[in-house]
Formats: sequence, C-alpha cells, structure tokens
Amino acid sequence: NLRLKNAERVFANCQGIFMTADYLEDVIKDHIPNAKCYHFLEGLDTSRWYPAPGMKLEHPCVGLVVDANMWHKSKEMLVLDEVIQAMPNVHFYWAGDGQYKNKILPVLEKHSNFHYLGSLEYPDRVREFLTEIDVYALPTGMDTTPLSCREAMAMKNPIVATKVGGIPEMVYDNKTGFLIDEGDYNKWVEKLTLLINDKELSQKIGNKARQLIIEKFNWDVLAKQFVEVVKSRLSENVKTT
Repeated sequence: NLRLKNAERVFANCQGIFMTADYLEDVIKDHIPNAKCYHFLEGLDTSRWYPAPGMKLEHPCVGLVVDANMWHKSKEMLVLDEVIQAMPNVHFYWAGDGQYKNKILPVLEKHSNFHYLGSLEYPDRVREFLTEIDVYALPTGMDTTPLSCREAMAMKNPIVATKVGGIPEMVYDNKTGFLIDEGDYNKWVEKLTLLINDKELSQKIGNKARQLIIEKFNWDVLAKQFVEVVKSRLSENVKTT
C-alpha cells in the first residue's frame, strides 16, 4: 500500500506526533515503535455554545448531529431501530447528511417517532437544536473525540455514546454521560430512559459535561499546552545540535 508506506516514512521522520486521542498512541507505535507522541485535543470555543431558543421539537426527545460518511462508523446507527421501537413515547431527531444516509433512513423512518432534519446551518441552527434536545446520542462504530459530541457537552447535554475509540476520553461513564458497548440496544434503552425520566440526574450530568469541556477542551487551555510542547521539543533539538 503506497499510501501507508508514504505515511510511515513521513511520520517516522517527525520530531513529534500530535494525537487527537490517547488511544491512537498504540496505533501509531504499531507502525513506528519509537515515535514521540503528544496528546493534543481538538478544542472549541465554549463561549460560542450558549442557550439559543428558536427550534421547536416534540418532547421528550433524543438528538443526534452526525454525518453518515463512513460505513464502519455509521452502521452503528442501525442499533437505533430497536431502540426507537422500544421507546414509542420518545422522539428521536437526526441532524446530518452523508453518502450512507440512504442506507440508514429506510430503517429508521418506518418509526413515527423518528424525525430526519437534514443538515442544519452551522453553528446557529445546531446551537438551537442542542438547546432544545433532552439527551444527546452518539451511536458510532469508530471515532476519536468527535467535535459534535463536545459541542453537545458544552451545551450541558447529558451524553449516551458507544464505547469506541477516543470517546471514553471525554464521555466519562456515569459522570458526563453513559457509555454503551456496540450493538447493545437494551443498554441504550436503559440509559436513555434513565436520563429522560430523572431530570435531576440529567441536569447534574449535563453540568459536569460542560465543566469538563471548559477545563479540558477549551482552546485557551489547549493552545497553552500546545505551545509548551513545541517549546520543549525545540529546546531538546538545540541541546542535541
């Protein structure tokens, strides 16, 4: 694979590799054992994510903001077929697009409590959507630390997400949300029902989610960390020359 060989050659000569999730370090070192890896989260400006009324949804409701562009990632959305059926009094809203949406929509649109919104104007309509929903869901087969989920957390939404990739590095199970094993629709029903029925718990988890984003993912924090790592690497290079 020429692409893989070129990537390995480029990364092998790097003085440092910045990762958007800790779990990627093992992936990188499978190919480049001596790689110097640094955790560099993709941040966001939390000041842009504030309550913005304007969108009217039916309640109680669960919201998703995700594009279906990779099948290995998107196919986990099909677990919602049984989840939606088991929760007829809860409305599920999907905002997004992608080349695989036509493999997902026929399965989910047969349920009267599922609603497809298409792509929303970013960030204004997304902000309104995240203001209105009760719970944010992220069923996925693979991911690092997805921006849409962090934005939902910044909006104080409790999260229920699949336990894959870098998601456990931001969705702390039983603290800022709940993590679900792939394909476990019963657990999806259990945790979504819990958050919808227990408003106090939902609010508590949502508040912790936003606080985590402010402390760990805000750009003013991450930019300082990035500068410190770069300064450290430059200093090491000066000493070795």
